Amino acid sequence: MVSSFISTLISTNFPPPPDLTPYIFRADDRYVAGGGFGDVYRCWYRGGPMNLKEVRVWCTTRAACY
Repeated sequence: MVSSFISTLISTNFPPPPDLTPYIFRADDRYVAGGGFGDVYRCWYRGGPMNLKEVRVWCTTRAACY
């Protein structure tokens, strides 16, 4: 009950974040760091350097991937 109230409160008071995907460009195909949850790539955002983490997603079944 409380978790439902909190999720409703958050979803109604905070708008979704803007989609920045069109403004981000990967600078290199090689990752600069990595871990169990994803890889970090050097990228450019609106002309300035930044690092971006690409999250790994594992599919447990073929149907889950589509």
